[in-house]
Amino acid sequence: MHGNVHGYKIGKRMNVALTVAITGCAGFIGSKTAQLLLDDGVNVIGIDCFSRDLYPAEPKRDSLAALLKYPHFTFHEIDLRNDDLAVAVAPADAVIHFAALAGLAPSWSNPDLYRSHNVDATRRLVEAMIDSGTAHLVHASTSSVYGREAVGNEELELRPVSPYGETKLAAEAIVQAATESGELSATILRYFSVYGPGQRPDMAYAKAIQAIRDDQEMCITGDGSQRRSNTFIDDAARAAILSVGKQPSATFNICGDESIALIDAIRHIERLIGKPARLTFTPRARGDQTITHGDSTKASQLLGWRPTTDIFDGLAQQIDSMIPTLARQRS
Repeated sequence: MHGNVHGYKIGKRMNVALTVAITGCAGFIGSKTAQLLLDDGVNVIGIDCFSRDLYPAEPKRDSLAALLKYPHFTFHEIDLRNDDLAVAVAPADAVIHFAALAGLAPSWSNPDLYRSHNVDATRRLVEAMIDSGTAHLVHASTSSVYGREAVGNEELELRPVSPYGETKLAAEAIVQAATESGELSATILRYFSVYGPGQRPDMAYAKAIQAIRDDQEMCITGDGSQRRSNTFIDDAARAAILSVGKQPSATFNICGDESIALIDAIRHIERLIGKPARLTFTPRARGDQTITHGDSTKASQLLGWRPTTDIFDGLAQQIDSMIPTLARQRS
């Protein structure tokens, strides 16, 4: 492969334009990744089933509408768990697999649903890629595979403490089994708390901004001292783009440099909006992580990836996207 996508070498294979399939293409990270690839002329095949199991489908349909404006974007409404995948997978040079059911706390109420979305769907996708001869998979995983404390590099012990983390680790095992057998190559990206414009409405920063904007209460589980490495959406998408051209197989932490307590992030959001939050506190959620502070040195060395947006600038961009009047005042 050669070429240049947003400054990153992935480009074209021989004289045929690169085609990348993206599962979960209408979701938070998937839609941004698709947009960046399309902006640079890469052919993108989008796959999504508009699941309503975590949040309403309307934001995803809005994201899809923007992607459909590109002439070199093709879309298939496909449920990876049940539908024929060959039509979307066979034409692709590589697949970026974002489709999954996220959320630590909700996974306790329906672990079988999480297994179907995260394990069964991944197994069927890997099988379809092997059958179609699609050589490379970029698999989006999570820091939740490390467990309650995710502090350090990729050599940390894998001890998930929620059904969500368990299913994501099981999905990694499926991918790694296929790579060890030589049936495909894969890059596994363990994302740490992705945020920014377009963030899922069930995630903490989006909930905080909306609550302050609308003068509503926001419920925090625990005392707010839980700390997170945060990864800005553009940085998350670029990691996936870089990984398209990366072979042989490897696993990388993808995370920002800072680790910040939730309550401190909310206080910063308050200052940027100029309005206090109405907070209520409940017992800590079962399976919640106490701290994540990832080390992405390996991604820097082998992928050429590094975070470019810090938490304070990233939160300002997310606020401006959700409160346009503030963005206009600042411009």
